[in-house]
Amino acid sequence: MQLVSYSDLYYNCKNREYIVDKREEIVLLSFELGINKVARFYKMSRNTVKRWRNRYFLGGRDNLYDLSRKPKNSPKKTNKEIVDKIINLSKEKKIKKCRITSTKVYRSLELENDISYETCNKYVKEALGCKRKRKEKKTNGGDISWKNNLKPFERIQIDVKYLTDISNLKPYFKENSLAKYEFTFRDICSGFAIVAYGTEKSVTNTYLFFEKVIYPFLKNIPGLDLKTISFQTDNGSENTNRKRKGPYVGMNKKSCVTNFIEEFFKNHILIIPGHCTAQSDVESFHWIIERECLGWDDITNNDSLLYYSDKFLNWFNNKIRYKKDYSPIQKLEQYFNTKIETPKAVILENFL
Repeated sequence: MQLVSYSDLYYNCKNREYIVDKREEIVLLSFELGINKVARFYKMSRNTVKRWRNRYFLGGRDNLYDLSRKPKNSPKKTNKEIVDKIINLSKEKKIKKCRITSTKVYRSLELENDISYETCNKYVKEALGCKRKRKEKKTNGGDISWKNNLKPFERIQIDVKYLTDISNLKPYFKENSLAKYEFTFRDICSGFAIVAYGTEKSVTNTYLFFEKVIYPFLKNIPGLDLKTISFQTDNGSENTNRKRKGPYVGMNKKSCVTNFIEEFFKNHILIIPGHCTAQSDVESFHWIIERECLGWDDITNNDSLLYYSDKFLNWFNNKIRYKKDYSPIQKLEQYFNTKIETPKAVILENFL
């Protein structure tokens, strides 16, 4: 008496040879007892028994193994030439110790009209030997609904990024006097970003960033009241006097950066020390520019640094934001009803 159906046996048995033996038994019994009786006994369809009988006639027992589900031809298969380009570029950048992302490969090879981003991503991971990672449960970083009520340029985050952490740039800091720090401006509402570079992380360079880059840019936007703009920074010595050594230790004297902000803008907001998500907007920009520009392109000196940064900023500020229907530039131009251009990246020491 058959205790389980054939399907239960098939899905619970890991021995493929035993399954083939059972299929051969079913075929041979069908010749003696008939298709209907065998199908009822093994609780399977008549068509399945017929299919195995036909395969047994054509190739014997060896023809009862599971067939590959891979199609015999694939008309939509990616062109080998495109695949080779993706793999070769990925491996070339890996040798140079560049930060490799599928987005950058996709844009660099201009594959928008040839294949999908997902297909490109598959071949990039294949070239790099990446293993699939399990999705981690996202943690709640706190309530950010207040950001939805902000107007363009109402609150701007300022932060400094260390370029010394990017491996492909390390040989050029001493050799070519490459700038070591990126001073970043990012508007929370629109996502619009500006950058400048310096060889020192200092309050002087932050002041120059405000005086020579940020203020001239914002002043020339018609309809923008500078006294409605707040700037948010951390408590580092490049923004405040809190860690300053010398005669001002223990004093509450404001830094030149704070004085400049309070003179021309609304106020200077300092985050809670150690708050890991307070500067999330500008930090996420740092993550993107490192992988899509600084850790990818062949940057060897300050000229190439400025060239590739300008190229990246034009792409970033004109790119449709994730889960939005506008780019940072479109958001600003619609709000202020004027054309907005991204200021060029500069070396701050050149203003001294």
